[in-house]
Amino acid sequence: MYASTSRSRFAAIGRQNVHSGTCPHSDLTVPHTPLALAVGGGAIWIADYGERKVIKVDPHTSEVFARIGVGGHPWGVAVAGGRVFVGVD
Repeated sequence: MYASTSRSRFAAIGRQNVHSGTCPHSDLTVPHTPLALAVGGGAIWIADYGERKVIKVDPHTSEVFARIGVGGHPWGVAVAGGRVFVGVD
């Protein structure tokens, strides 16, 4: 399971072991306001509201593949049918 926690202007994205309930460490820090995340298509997708971007992250290494501008403030993200859907305001 992946989770996002936000403190001030930074947020940590971490993996949690659903069997033990432990979250050993944060894997990625997002410098603005991540409002949503989705997992699918071989990546973690993070809607970063403050940066007006969707961030594509490798779920195994936490490496950022891409920061994709979406033309507005993304507030939601979903993956279905091989596509990524982003809600923007």
